[in-house]
This record gives sequence, C-alpha cells and structure tokens, in this order.
Amino acid sequence: MTARGLPRGPSPGCHGAVAAPVIFAGASLVYFGGHPFTTPLQTAIIYTSAVVALDLVVVATFLEKSYAMFASVLGTWIPFALIFGAACITGALRVK
Repeated sequence: MTARGLPRGPSPGCHGAVAAPVIFAGASLVYFGGHPFTTPLQTAIIYTSAVVALDLVVVATFLEKSYAMFASVLGTWIPFALIFGAACITGALRVK
C-alpha cells in the first residue's frame, strides 16, 4: 500500500520481465520472416548473449557499479530465460 492507502502497482522489474520477451519475440518474427542465416536455437543464444553482455558491461559496471543484480533470480535470470525461450520458440514456429 502507498501512503494514501492505494495498492501499489507492479515493480519496475516486472515490466521488464514482461516487455523483454515480447520485444525479442517480435524481433524473431521479423528476422525469421526474411532470409535467416541462423537456426532458432542459434538466434536465441545470440539474442540472450547480447542482453547478458549489455547487462554485465553497461548496467552492472557503469550504471549500478555493482554486480549484485545477478543475484536476483526474478529480476535477472528469469528475464534472460524468457528472452531465450521467446526467441527460440518464435523462430521454431516461424521456420515451420
């Protein structure tokens, strides 16, 4: 509850956990709609690796100046898994 007695909305991390897989599913749809050069599994690995690298280098190192974010399963590892799954499943369905 907030100071006014209103219920709190979802945390900002929750929005990222929902938005990230949707964004990467959309990117996979576009990518696999053309002439893809990689398999769905390879594409999911590339997308997820890019996100992990950006979180590691930009967010943890420069913005937060701490690697504590990687201790959060809900805030970090589940979104990584959802990005991987969304890209892989979308690619597999699109290639068929």
